[in-house]
Amino acid sequence: MGKNVILSAVVGYSYDKVDLFLSSALRNTSADVILIASKTSPQLRHQLLSSPRVKLVTIDFQGELTEMVFRRFFIAKEILAKIEADEVLLSDARDVYFQSDPFGIEGIVFAEEPQLIASCQVNSSWVKKYLGEDEYQIISSNPVLCAGTILGERLELISFLEHFTQKMSSLRSRQTDLAWGVDQACLNSMVWNTHSNPTYKTSRNYQGFALTLFHEQSFLINAEGRLINRDRSIIPVIHQYDRFPWLAQHLRTFIPS
Repeated sequence: MGKNVILSAVVGYSYDKVDLFLSSALRNTSADVILIASKTSPQLRHQLLSSPRVKLVTIDFQGELTEMVFRRFFIAKEILAKIEADEVLLSDARDVYFQSDPFGIEGIVFAEEPQLIASCQVNSSWVKKYLGEDEYQIISSNPVLCAGTILGERLELISFLEHFTQKMSSLRSRQTDLAWGVDQACLNSMVWNTHSNPTYKTSRNYQGFALTLFHEQSFLINAEGRLINRDRSIIPVIHQYDRFPWLAQHLRTFIPS
């Protein structure tokens, strides 16, 4: 197995908001963890360096947290161009938990949510706000793709991020009020409105590398308390677990204090 990396931004968070993410990554995966952190948070940086597998990339940042939703992908592109890795998971930090290694794929895999864009008020509003009604009509019959967990081969991800950041930069040049959801709106447009890149694949809940819980209504849990796919394999990445307080408490029991 080659070297794999989990890459995430922790700017704007205190340690208690990301400790479960980091602890589960170190305990349940074999990947190195690269974290984008602010130079103005020395205490957080000290707490994050809990393992030789953790590397920090520090940046000057004093803006709103919504700015990092946009900026993290530009920083990730720069990081991926400099490191050696086979596969990389671009991941949120605050609401992601690892049960096992997600790696072992080809190309790029995007996590589907169990809801069509047209059926999701939040994602529909983002697409209409940032991209317009015409774009919404083109892609609205497709499932929501989540920008918070993107898994791919490093070189494929670099290529994807080149186009993705160009799309967001172009959008920003026309709009000044970019905030939450701009990354997800652009991602769904880029994937569903092109259909030309054979390396793009999607992963459904209970069938792949990630379980995205915002729209989820059911849970599959084995006798050991692990969330599992329909084939009874352990789901590597649990995303948005904090939507369910009981689940957050349950997952924390697997990480020794």
